[in-house]
Amino acid sequence: MKIHGTAKGGALDKKDFGVAFSSGGGGTGIDDTGLKAYYKFNETSGDITNVSESDDSIGSSANIQITGASYNQDDGSPFEYSMLFDGTNDFGAFGTSTSIWNYQHSTTAQWSRVFWMRLRTEAEEAWLLGNTESNTGSYNYLPNDEIYQAIRNATGQSILSSTTSGNMIPNTTSWNMYSITCDLTLDDTNLIIQRNGANEETFDKTANTPTNGNAVNARTIARKSGSSSQFGHFNIAELSEWSVVLDQDAIDKLYNSGSGQAIY
Repeated sequence: MKIHGTAKGGALDKKDFGVAFSSGGGGTGIDDTGLKAYYKFNETSGDITNVSESDDSIGSSANIQITGASYNQDDGSPFEYSMLFDGTNDFGAFGTSTSIWNYQHSTTAQWSRVFWMRLRTEAEEAWLLGNTESNTGSYNYLPNDEIYQAIRNATGQSILSSTTSGNMIPNTTSWNMYSITCDLTLDDTNLIIQRNGANEETFDKTANTPTNGNAVNARTIARKSGSSSQFGHFNIAELSEWSVVLDQDAIDKLYNSGSGQAIY
């Protein structure tokens, strides 16, 4: 194994090494390059903190300010922790910035999202997370037992409008890991949604052109962005947001045969 050196007395950095490794990863074997934000949901109060140590991390501006949710829930999570949003008035706000998630809806958007979730109640328009429903942004609904991913441009045109088949969320009792990867630079097969590293469904972008620029609203979780309605009722743990498209090997490592794998 070749290791690139630094100048005498220089501090070592992840990029000084000839192989990728995860800073603080504890030997997980998961490269954190492109890890913009990472939430464990193991806090007992206060903000849900972006704990990404990646060189690409957004930092504290991506912390989630919580209203009303239940902290430090176990409820069968592989990690023995999660946060519960009650579907009535609980939600989280990812600060006030309308720009830090632009990489997820730009003209060359390439990103991944991985999270563990237990859905508690099916609803037709339950909000998962996102920063718009009208224009310039990206968002997820949980319509009943499906996952819906959308990206819209500045005039409200759909860049992606993709709903999985029924039963992507198989029940309201079990924990499952969901991964969403998006690459708008490809001609087709631009969105891939999986459950537990399998159950794959793929979707193509429309002929409309994405827009570079800020989203209309700041990002929220469990309540429709820019609204006081359409709440989601679910437990969530280990949400990671990436500015790269994770390959199957990385997704499989995070799933870890159903046991889950914390990045740090």
